[in-house]
Parts: sequence; structure tokens; C-alpha cells
Amino acid sequence: MSDGPLVSVIVPTIDRPTVLRQCLDHLRRQDYPHLETIVVDSSFDRETTKSLMTRYPEVKYLYEDRFRDNPGVLRNLGATASRGKILAFLDDDCLAAPDWISCLVRGYVDESVGGVGGRLITEGVKLPPEADVGRLLLNGTVVANFEADPGQRIMVDYLTAGNMSICRNVFSLVGGFDARMDGMGYEELDLGMRVKRAGYTLVFEPRAVVVHQAAPRPRGVSTRTGYTDPHKLYCHCRNLTYIRLTYLGLRWHPEYLWNTFLVQPRITLAMAMKRPSRRSLALFFSAVRGTVKGISYAMQTRKHPVHGGQPRGSDLA
Repeated sequence: MSDGPLVSVIVPTIDRPTVLRQCLDHLRRQDYPHLETIVVDSSFDRETTKSLMTRYPEVKYLYEDRFRDNPGVLRNLGATASRGKILAFLDDDCLAAPDWISCLVRGYVDESVGGVGGRLITEGVKLPPEADVGRLLLNGTVVANFEADPGQRIMVDYLTAGNMSICRNVFSLVGGFDARMDGMGYEELDLGMRVKRAGYTLVFEPRAVVVHQAAPRPRGVSTRTGYTDPHKLYCHCRNLTYIRLTYLGLRWHPEYLWNTFLVQPRITLAMAMKRPSRRSLALFFSAVRGTVKGISYAMQTRKHPVHGGQPRGSDLA
């Protein structure tokens, strides 16, 4: 593929130099010749990462410490600094197969394809080949299953940010990752739905393989899940409520209404009633606040569509 387009690989990282080194070593082994790599670092220990980067003079290094809990913004910054016609995104604890980029590029079979992603294999996770992949179902359920191998290219609703690519012009058209999607994420789901709304398709190419090492969280970054961390639960409920209302609308279906408005508050209320404590009550109120904020976001977006860029003022309140 000597005449292929330039591909920019953007890797956000935070205080994980060991896995970042492995990630960059695997990128050096890519069989695709037209490649640039951009590392967007938000580490607390900046000097250790900077020292590591001296081993990779071909890699463009950016530092940004204001958005550690917002990988979408970090990816946007990397995209702004890139030159590629295709933008590829990879997490710092991921190891790309030697033909990863080649497989992604081959997925752009015509101009209707806005993005191509592949399998994200985590050790110990096995799924049947027929598992659905990358879907937002009408009942509001979000299906991931990016470990699955359907045996052929398939169309999906979104791609995992640990193994995805998107045409630069499409990324610019839809405004990049939404800066409001901090905390519990879903920024790639929101991006995927906007790409589809713009009239493009998203392709899951199972031959484009990345191995996810699931490295430990660095110091200073919470390791708690959404069921034990009030802020993460707030972000989880806010983001999912926003996405469901924005892309599925208000559907008068019992399962959809339950998933969108009631399931997380109901679960956390049950936890608070079973074991009353300050934390359990905080979780309940975080679920309620997040759901209400998601409704507010959806209403604001209907009136004034705003996506991508960097957080402004109260966007992350």
C-alpha cells in the first residue's frame, strides 16, 4: 500500500510509561508506510514521559494537564496537531497488530465510509462469533462486544476509541469528540451517532486487531467504578441519558423509559435503603442529578447543536 493516505495515530496517555513504551514499539512495527504518531500526555509526572519520548524522535509529543478526566478533549487536541487524511485512535495500554493500520485503511472502500474500527481483545474475555457489535438498540441498551469476530466487515453504530479511525474531513464536519462527555465516557458512541447522522457509515473490520492490556489506573486517577464513585455515576447517567434522548428521541416504550430514566436511580436507591450511609445516599443523588442533567443537555442540543472542541465554562458542571 505504497500510495495510501497519511494516517495520524493519536495516543492519549497519563502516567503509564511502561505500557506507553510497549504501545509505541508496536506502532513502530506497522507494515503501513505513511504514518505519523502523536502522543497527548496528561501525566502528573511529566518528566518521566518526556524522558521516554526521547527514544521516539519520530513521535510528536503534546502535553495538556487540564483535562485528565476527559480523553475526548485530549484526542481532539491530537487531531488538531495532526496532518493525516485519516485519524486513528489508540489507548496507551493497547498493542496494535503489525497490519492494524493497513486493515483499517482497506476498510475505506468508498466515500460513504466515515470511519473504520476493529477488534479490541482483552485477555480472558471471550464472545461467540455471532455476538452483536457496536450498537445502540431501540430500548436504549448500549452493546459493545468489540472482542467479537463476526468473520466479515459489518456496519455498526459506533467504534471503540481504543481501536478506531475516522476520515479527517468527517471528524471536522461533526466537530470531533464532544467535550461534555467526561467522566464515564461514551464519547465514542456520541461521535459515532453524529457520523451516522451526517450520512456516513461506520465499518467494523475484525481483521484490524488490537490487544488491550487493561493496565492499572495511574495515581491521582480514580479506580472506582460508577457504582462506588458518585462523580463517575453522575457522568454515566448524564452521558447515557443525553445520548438516548438525542439519538433515539423520547420513545413511549416501557423498557426504553426504564433504561433511560429509572434504572440507575432505582438501583442506587435500593443500595441506600439496604445499607444507609453517606456514600450510598450520594450515589443515589448523583444518579438523579446525572439523569436530569442529561435531559437538560439533550434539550439544549435540540435548540443549539454544539459538539466537539474544548470545555467552556459550565459545560462540565
